[in-house]
Amino acid sequence: MSIHSDADALFSQVVLLLNNNGATITDDSLYGLTYSQLGGAVTSATQKKFGGRSLVRPSGNVLRYAASSNFTPGTGDFTVEFYRYLTSASASSFCVARATGASANRWALGESGTNKLAWYFNGSVIISDPTTSATGAWRHCAYSRVSGVGYLCSDGAVVASGADTNNYSDTSALSLFGSSDSGALCDAGVYLDFVRFTMGAGRYTGSYTVPEAASDRMRLEAAAPMQTVAMIGNGNFSLSAPMQALALFTGAQASLSASVQRVSAVFGGRALLGAPVATLAFT
Repeated sequence: MSIHSDADALFSQVVLLLNNNGATITDDSLYGLTYSQLGGAVTSATQKKFGGRSLVRPSGNVLRYAASSNFTPGTGDFTVEFYRYLTSASASSFCVARATGASANRWALGESGTNKLAWYFNGSVIISDPTTSATGAWRHCAYSRVSGVGYLCSDGAVVASGADTNNYSDTSALSLFGSSDSGALCDAGVYLDFVRFTMGAGRYTGSYTVPEAASDRMRLEAAAPMQTVAMIGNGNFSLSAPMQALALFTGAQASLSASVQRVSAVFGGRALLGAPVATLAFT
């Protein structure tokens, strides 16, 4: 058995987490959000940072999540981040946005017209990376605001910063690969992975360690038989040997490839079953 201490101390403040490990698009945050419009987005094994897949929009409209106050930081602290892979130079585009047309107080993280990572407010770039975005490689991109200062980040470093006291009060749907009305679309060769939105906390203000695991949560892997395992909150359990009982509470997840006598999932616990289970209980 091995335990990986890569738990995210801010996981309870994560309102969207797209790890894109499977054929379906699943929110791995405690909110478990379901998209309101799939658009042309799909998971793809062509490029991937973690796991087996990433997100891409080869054609069609954007991927959208319904309007929610969970996506409205107002004047508070927050972090928007993702890993991005560009196959070619990208024009002005939004990778993650809270914007529709000319809606007031809208924001987006994407590319400027000069092919540079940029943070937008009300359709205009307010902070941009002085360096042109590289192609053919994965890059961690983030915008983090702390106490009225915005930090544009890339691959473990702040690349630009400046005062940001804007009120991000837009109530549009949250969208990926463009604005929610399918404007400022990303090119078909833009891949996204590990899309994470954290409310109430600016994660990055200087040099930082980039997320290294697709789940960015406590992980426990067991390859030998065990009697009983109980996991509570922010955990990811991988079982490849038989066991008697497994209990998952409050956001814990388990991927099972060996038989289990009884699996219980309570208050947001999730189980991915790939082997026989004698008794399964969800409450």
